[in-house]
Amino acid sequence: MATKSSSYSFPPSLFSSTLTIDQLIEVLNLLKRCGFPQRRWKKLGLTLGLHKNTLDAIKKDNDTTDDCLTECLSQWLSRADNVDRTGGATFDSLSDALKSMNENAAADKLDQEKRKAKAIDIFNTHHSLLSQSLSDPVSVAIMLQREGVITGQVLASVESASSSVPNQCEVLLAAILIAIQSKYSLLQTFASVLCKFTGNVKLGTVIQRDYDKVFNDATQVISDDEAQESSEFSSTDSNKSTSSVAPLYIPQYKSEDFDVLYAKFAKMFSNIRKVISQSPPPLKELKTFIEDFNSDLEVELSSIKNQEGVMRLIRKNCSLINIVILEAVVEHFEIDDAQKYIDDYKREVKEFCCNLSVDLCLNEPFDVVRASPLLKCETATYVLGWEATEHKLKDVTDIVSKSSGKFMKLINIKSTHSITITCSFPHSLTGALIIKLSENLELLIKNGLMKLTVGYCTIWKKQKIQEIQEPLEEEVQEIKEQPHDTKEERVARLEVKEAEGATPQSVINQDMLSTDTSVTIINRQLIKELKTNKQLKETLTKIRVKEIQQLLSLAKETNSTSYRIRRGMRMEIEQLQLLLTNKAGLMDQNKSLIDIKREIAELQEQISLMSVHLLNKREENEEYRNLIRINKPTAKSVFIARYGFHATMNGRISFSDGEQLEIYEKWNSFWWKGRSLVSGVVGVIPSSCVYSMLESFQLLEFILSVEEVSLPILQKIRNDSSSNDEKASLFLETINDDPIMIPALRQDKEQHDKGVIGRVDWGSDRVSLYSPSSVQCNEVIGNINDNYKKIDLHSSSTNSTVSLLSSTKLHTLNLSSLEIWYTPLTNDCIQYLCILLTNNKTIQELGIKGYSVSDRGVTNICQALKHNSTLTSLDLYCNPLITSTSGHDLSHLLLNNSSLVKLDLRSNSLSTESILLILQSLMDKNIRRLILDERHKGTCINTYPNYHLIKDRVYWW
Repeated sequence: MATKSSSYSFPPSLFSSTLTIDQLIEVLNLLKRCGFPQRRWKKLGLTLGLHKNTLDAIKKDNDTTDDCLTECLSQWLSRADNVDRTGGATFDSLSDALKSMNENAAADKLDQEKRKAKAIDIFNTHHSLLSQSLSDPVSVAIMLQREGVITGQVLASVESASSSVPNQCEVLLAAILIAIQSKYSLLQTFASVLCKFTGNVKLGTVIQRDYDKVFNDATQVISDDEAQESSEFSSTDSNKSTSSVAPLYIPQYKSEDFDVLYAKFAKMFSNIRKVISQSPPPLKELKTFIEDFNSDLEVELSSIKNQEGVMRLIRKNCSLINIVILEAVVEHFEIDDAQKYIDDYKREVKEFCCNLSVDLCLNEPFDVVRASPLLKCETATYVLGWEATEHKLKDVTDIVSKSSGKFMKLINIKSTHSITITCSFPHSLTGALIIKLSENLELLIKNGLMKLTVGYCTIWKKQKIQEIQEPLEEEVQEIKEQPHDTKEERVARLEVKEAEGATPQSVINQDMLSTDTSVTIINRQLIKELKTNKQLKETLTKIRVKEIQQLLSLAKETNSTSYRIRRGMRMEIEQLQLLLTNKAGLMDQNKSLIDIKREIAELQEQISLMSVHLLNKREENEEYRNLIRINKPTAKSVFIARYGFHATMNGRISFSDGEQLEIYEKWNSFWWKGRSLVSGVVGVIPSSCVYSMLESFQLLEFILSVEEVSLPILQKIRNDSSSNDEKASLFLETINDDPIMIPALRQDKEQHDKGVIGRVDWGSDRVSLYSPSSVQCNEVIGNINDNYKKIDLHSSSTNSTVSLLSSTKLHTLNLSSLEIWYTPLTNDCIQYLCILLTNNKTIQELGIKGYSVSDRGVTNICQALKHNSTLTSLDLYCNPLITSTSGHDLSHLLLNNSSLVKLDLRSNSLSTESILLILQSLMDKNIRRLILDERHKGTCINTYPNYHLIKDRVYWW
């Protein structure tokens, strides 16, 4: 969030009209804020039109440069001397003066302030209408958060605001204003997001229109004869709009090659429009066909009233090298006279792509109509390890079309150390595009793919190899630093290291992380015996090829969505075997082998000791092969860490977010046994921190197949009439938005598959539910009365949790304790819980333990408890999805809640910095028992100066 100083904005009048002496303070503050060096006040005065005599008098009458600058600006605003002849007292003349003085940094900041003020003015102009008419503010906020306009904390505030839409709008609009004050272009992103929602498209369109008028008026355009054809349209459409015709967009920075292609596109489109205008298809049928072609255009089509508007929309969705939508219209309505223009243009494009080198296309836009910047949710990027000078544009178009079909439109190409290809696609086709790209990962990997993203998801990323190289280099350096040891002593030392775990096997185990590294390591170790090396390498290759073939033959139902996903994700996990096979097949016919052998030769001297050691144990070669084969992960067993985890107990694994982990055994829904494919450490893994795309789609299949789904968002996915691809897209967005959804669905599926039968235990004053069914929960609601003070909920499914927590009967019960164990609370469940906490005035103890809550849940619970005066104990033990994000909310809870005396925060992922923030909130508060992890103790005691005042209330475990 911007600081107070940086979020201040100047009034729009400062930038749009002649300035007066009344605005002296604002102009002075503006210059200071932009970093203008005050010592150059005299040069500024001369440039603005003040006489030298005037400036000399100012210097004589004032003691400081600050006073001189103030008086100089005062004279300028009073339009003294030649001010009117040099542009007058206006913002633009001030900006021009700074540029002529080479004060470009100050001039740029000045222009930024102008843009920010104008963007804020546009927003404020429409604020009243937004407050009254903005629909579904929570969904809008979710997309804005994903697009980086607002923070997760703001989103949580919108969601936790009163259920009335006006209150949610107020919170959201206030946050958007702050965002625009920090970065004015976020107003355009806001407009684009609004246009994604049917009820808000008019709001988004009018904001985008005003934004374009203010900020895009300097862009060069050329006409494509649309004005000449307007009369022809009027004869065929009586409802034709009188609005001016949008010209063809020609960016100022285009190259000559692109200039020629833009002209050819304009000619082609103009000719086709003439043909269509002579015998236009029925407007309703044309709009219906385009909507069927791309459902994302439905909102824009609904506001189009004439043929001309449809043609503008078609052109907007074309690019220089992709006119698929235009082709589809011509073909569907059998407009034969237009086909020849399309064929001619496609030949021109093909020649253009074949002849133009990629380096000549860098940063060139392929759009033909200026449009709003793409949202992240409708953008895909390929990062390829290519040299721009070694490839043609056709190579780019081929790789995009072959991997995605006709889903995507090329936007631009950029290059640093690699090639980044940015494409757009209809947001509604996200799921289908992910499946299509997953099916073609093999093709992309062969062509040097380094990273592939679709919307908010990273589909594939090449594994970094530094983690493997650095330990090897350290080992080599240690060997080199001990030159006086005998061979026997060095071998003995290696054997000791082997016993300690630093074995050649451990190096080979990391083989799966990078094909290039694995090939190099194996060859390094066996370089002394070329024949043995060759035999081992060939055998290993055959084993891996055989395993790939077996894996690829497992699934026979090639038409199912799950098969396509499994095959796509297998390409990600099996990249090692695939690339190793490719290299082995090419070694006899290209220079790959030469390059590898050259690298081997360069490193041979450093690792010869290891080679001798291995060759003295030739009988262990078979063991190494078995070790690689046994430890090689499969697509089903590899998960990605969605969140980092710091192990606080023996036997558990610490890992970072994004790290690959192989799962050996799933003990239950929350604890799995496995190993890190980065560190090689084996141990226990909290499943709530990891995910896999393959498992995600298995969970989607589960919710589509079961009889009952209670969560509203899952009901929406399940009952939506859209295609399975669109359901998949919505499901991926849902699990991305709600981090605890995957653990919740895992438990649901496990209980469903095992046919778990729950039970309910009635005590004297307590009722305990263990894996209850929805029916059992409803029975509890029907039978419970004020004699039961305590409710314990263990291992509950989402359906059962909703059934229990949504009951309004709990609001009036005389409850004293609510304990929730091993029950992942999704966003909807959290909302029901917060409503319960707000309405029930007797609950004194609340426990949410055992992988049951995430950061968003903590945020909402803290908000609900902010002014609660009855709760005395809050236990959040063992929730690894409580991270540093929750530190601020927990700290504010302690500051604002007057009744809480006990808070348990053990076994979570809060950072030490967050713990320090919480400790600072203990001063003068009622908390008598704060329970924290031992790992934070040393830093907190040594860092927090007032620790001695609260030490009796802090317990370290």
